[in-house]
Amino acid sequence: MALGDALIKRYEEPWRHYHHQGHIAASLAELDRCVPGDPLLEGAIWFHDVIYDPHRSDNEDASVAWFREGTGAWLDPARLEQIVALIEATDFRRPRTEDPCAALMVDIDLAILSADAAIYEAYTRAIREEYRHVPDEAFRAGRKKVMEHFLSAPIYRTAAFLPREEKARANILGELERLGA
Repeated sequence: MALGDALIKRYEEPWRHYHHQGHIAASLAELDRCVPGDPLLEGAIWFHDVIYDPHRSDNEDASVAWFREGTGAWLDPARLEQIVALIEATDFRRPRTEDPCAALMVDIDLAILSADAAIYEAYTRAIREEYRHVPDEAFRAGRKKVMEHFLSAPIYRTAAFLPREEKARANILGELERLGA
């Protein structure tokens, strides 16, 4: 199977309700708005969630491994490592780097947090659907922890996204209020 077909097949997995091709398309649109045609960021966007299983805790590492295996034979090693670093930047368990490209990659990945209310609520429902195997109380506790983590520091770090910070914080606060209900 060709790499592109395998990539698309991954994003069509039935348990993906948010982390599917729509997320990739939205991320690519954000990239085009910020820095059109950046091949490193575009590559990282395509591969950053290629492995996404809500039962796993190592999706970013598995996505990096899948990317390396699929592209290592033909992609310039320096470019490969740059894309790997951008994929790894989306793992929120890792410390943020000062790299401006990584900051933009993370901002693009988190763009949904500043969406209009109806889109944001659809996103939260899709995330809940991806984690439907998690009991409600445990899901609420885990989701609250993640959202509170986002509020503990500036969400966005690039000039293109800074004007969206207030909206993202309002969405998260609204979600936290709903999670507490």
